[in-house]
Amino acid sequence: MKHRDLVVEKDGIEKLLESVNNFKQSLPILKSAIWAISNISRGKPYPPWGKVQQLLPLLNQIIQDAPCQVTLSSALWSLSYLSGTVVFH
Repeated sequence: MKHRDLVVEKDGIEKLLESVNNFKQSLPILKSAIWAISNISRGKPYPPWGKVQQLLPLLNQIIQDAPCQVTLSSALWSLSYLSGTVVFH
């Protein structure tokens, strides 16, 4: 989790969200982004809630408008991982 925490600490979430906003119509970018979000969201110690809560609007959007089952599944898993973060922080 050391590398994940470093990415979060160095504003990796903000950069990820910026990239997704710049390439919203690209399915490969969206799939890569949701994979990254899933990895950022999981594991113990939990990532800081103040940082990862920024991901919720994007996850909400993906869940509502998922272009494929893979992205929907990954978004739901990410949301599940984040729920642990909320409970234990």
